[in-house]
Amino acid sequence: SDPEIVTGIETLAAAEGVFGETAAGVTISCTQALIAQGRISPDEETVLCITGNGLKTTDALAGRMTLDAPLEPRMAAFEKFMGSSAMAVGAAS
Repeated sequence: SDPEIVTGIETLAAAEGVFGETAAGVTISCTQALIAQGRISPDEETVLCITGNGLKTTDALAGRMTLDAPLEPRMAAFEKFMGSSAMAVGAAS
């Protein structure tokens, strides 16, 4: 289902840091279902091929998360953003 696909995309991003397209969500959600059915053993190594970038299908996640304002395309803006992001991470830990 569409909600399962979106959950699969989010699971892949959270667990592996990979932002996959909707096909990746199908792969992850189907694999989870096969594990739940006992058709894939969680104790055995399983390889999943994720080949599509999530930037191709961002509409699938519309409304699920908020986006920061885009950065000005300048190195100074990037460095400022990265410096503030590093400070936010340091404050959270």
